[in-house]
Amino acid sequence: MVWMILSLDISTQIVFILPKTSMCMAFMIVEQEAAMRNLHAVTLGMAWAW
Repeated sequence: MVWMILSLDISTQIVFILPKTSMCMAFMIVEQEAAMRNLHAVTLGMAWAW
């Protein structure tokens, strides 16, 4: 009985945690993309100023 409750609790936690984690991962990837674009723009600007 206790095991069933525990496994249920763990599975619900996983169900709640997974979407959050994937959202965080997606956000981090987007942030990295933006950072790379900014870096690229800065490099281009420097090359232009050079």
